[in-house]
Amino acid sequence: MMKRTPKIALLLLIGGMAAIALVAAARAPEAPRQQPNPSASSSVSDVVDVVMLYQEPTYVIKALNGVLAVYNAEDLSNPVEVTTIRVSAMRAVDQALFEKGVSVLGKENLAHFLEDFAP
Repeated sequence: MMKRTPKIALLLLIGGMAAIALVAAARAPEAPRQQPNPSASSSVSDVVDVVMLYQEPTYVIKALNGVLAVYNAEDLSNPVEVTTIRVSAMRAVDQALFEKGVSVLGKENLAHFLEDFAP
C-alpha cells in the first residue's frame, strides 16, 4: 500500500498541472491573425489596388442649417446627404459633437449611426 501512495500522488500532481494548463490556455488571448503575404510576383501597385478595393469610405456627420448632413471625409464642402434629423432635438452634448463633426467609417456604420438619431 505504501508503494502506491507515491504513484497516486504523482498522478494527481500531473493531472492538476494538466488542468491548470488547460485553464490557462482557455484564458490566454487569441494570437493576432496575420495577413497573407502577397506572392513574390505581385507588384506594389497590385497590393495597393487590393487595399484600396477593401478600404471603407470615411464620412463626417455635421450640423448644417439645423439638421445633420453627411460629408465624404475627403470633401467637407459638399454634403453627400442632408438628413431630416433635427439637431435641436438632441442633447446639448450631442449638439456640440455635431457642430464639430463626427467621423464614421463605412456605409453600414453610417446607416446604423444615423438610425440611432432618427426620430
